[in-house]
Parts: sequence; C-alpha cells; structure tokens
Amino acid sequence: WLAAFTWRAVRDGGWRWPAWFAIVVALVGTVNATALVCVLVGPIVVLAVELSRERDRARVLTAGLRIAALSIAVSLWWMIALAIESRYGLDVLNFTESLETVTLASSAPEVVRGLGYWFFYGRDADGPYLEAARSYLATWVLPVSFVPVLLAALAVLVVRWRHRTLFVALLVTGTVIAVGAHPYDDPSPYGSLFKTVLEQVGPARALRSITRVTPVIVLGTAVLLGVGVTAAFASSRRLGRVVAAAAVLAVVLSNLPL
Repeated sequence: WLAAFTWRAVRDGGWRWPAWFAIVVALVGTVNATALVCVLVGPIVVLAVELSRERDRARVLTAGLRIAALSIAVSLWWMIALAIESRYGLDVLNFTESLETVTLASSAPEVVRGLGYWFFYGRDADGPYLEAARSYLATWVLPVSFVPVLLAALAVLVVRWRHRTLFVALLVTGTVIAVGAHPYDDPSPYGSLFKTVLEQVGPARALRSITRVTPVIVLGTAVLLGVGVTAAFASSRRLGRVVAAAAVLAVVLSNLPL
C-alpha cells in the first residue's frame, strides 16, 4: 500500500495520497520501528525510479516531502517516547538478538524465496522456535520455493512492460539489503561496511534485523509473476490460459505446505 500511494502521490500530485500514506503509517507504525523503516525501502525505491524518469523532478521531490512531513507528524508521539526510552530506559539492544545471530540465515537464496528471518530457523532444547517452520525447510519444498522467483525472472526477460524497472529494482534492492552482512565471518566489502555501521553506530544497531525488508522482495516478485501470467493469457488460446493459470496456482499453493 505504501508503494502504491507513493506512486499515486507522484502521478496525481496534491495532498490526498500523501495523506493516505500517513494514515497507513499511523495504523501500522509504533509496534516495531525497525519493521517500519524496512518496509519504507519500497516507497524510497519508487521515488528513486520516478526521479530517474520524470523530467519534472520537482514533482517527485514535492511528493516525497509531503509524504515525509505527514508521516513524521503522525509518528511524533511514539518517536519522542522512543527517544526518551532509549536515553533513560533499559538498553534493550544489548539483551536481544545480535547481528551475528540475525545474519546466520540471511543468504541470498533464502531471502529471494521470501524467508531468511533468523527467528524462523531458531531452535532450543525443546525444539524449533516455530514448529510450522519445519514444513518450509523440507527437502521437496526447497526447489519448489524457487519456481515463482524463476518465473518472475522469465517475465522480466520476455515481457516488455513500462514499470518493469520499478519492480526489478524492488526485488534487487530488497535482496541486497536483506543479505546485509551475511556471511558474518566473511562478508562482502558491502557486507563489511554494513556490519561496521550496524555494530559501531549506536542508533543503527536497532536495524540489525534488516531481513524485515523481505516484503519488498516479495512485492517485486509477486507483481512480476502476475505480469508474466497476464502476458501468457494474452498470447494463448482458451485451453492455454487454463493450463497457465492452473500451473501458476499449483506452484503458489505448493509453497504453502501447511
């Protein structure tokens, strides 16, 4: 929703869509600031892509400023409370998951298939943190879970679509950010910088669970997959459309093994 409202704010101008954006932020914010920051990657990518396309860049910047102003306005109450808590309250970040723990599972293959969040893979003396997670780590699910991504990649190569760049950018940007410092002991140059910032810059430590950016990846994959299905429908006869729809539906449902 945030990505869609950002796009409409740029296209239509005015305060209507920035206001809708701020309403969503007011409804879903406060529970976890890191999660909100991570999903804001989507709108930021939308603004960046639109900025590269629009001749009237002031239009894009104005939309971005309106969104930022209204979103901050509806969030001040919890931002101020969080600042007070971080200064005078318990240093929670020292008693929760570390960056090393978070990056154990954030490999590119895992985040591309929509997973990679550390808690999903955790175990203790009583077994997995999440019993349901074991189904998604089963041998037969692993190869099947990459099929939607591969079909989305095929759609990128085959289908010509004006907004293709935007959703490819969402998928790629989300993946790069989600991988972060993985592998922790031997990260890439980018991962090393990422690791240094998150471990040594005080406020940045709150962003250690950066794999919460995964919804941005899923959004890019889902839309590209939908575009591929739409193109298949347009170029097929009735029987071909039924087969294509059934095949894609089967792939999606097979990724829900519970």
